[in-house]
Amino acid sequence: MTSISPLGGQGENLPEPLRRTFDEMIADAEKELAVQQDRLRQMHRRRRRRQYRDAARRAREHSRAGLFWGGSAACAAGAVFALLGMYDIAMELLKAAVAAWIAAASAAQPPRT
Repeated sequence: MTSISPLGGQGENLPEPLRRTFDEMIADAEKELAVQQDRLRQMHRRRRRRQYRDAARRAREHSRAGLFWGGSAACAAGAVFALLGMYDIAMELLKAAVAAWIAAASAAQPPRT
C-alpha cells in the first residue's frame, strides 16, 4: 500500500496515530473506488446482456433468421444425440430442424422500416 506523505515530505514527523489514520483513509478510498468500479462493470454487463437479449428476441420474432437459427440449434442438438446413440431423439430434432428451415424459406420477410 502506498502512503501519501502529507505536508510536503514531512510525514515522517507525524505521530503514529495520525499516520495510521491517513493509511486507513487511503485504504477506505481504495475500497470505495473498487466498489464503484465493480458497480460500473456490472452496469455495463447488464446493458450488454439486455442488448443481446433484445436482439435475439427481435431475430426470433421478426425475421426468417430466427427460424434459421432455431433450425440450426435443433440440427446441432440432433447431431449430439446421434453421437450419443439416442437415434430416436436425434431423428425428431432433425425433423424439427428441416421443418424450421422450410418455414424460414417460405416465410415472408417483414417490411423494413
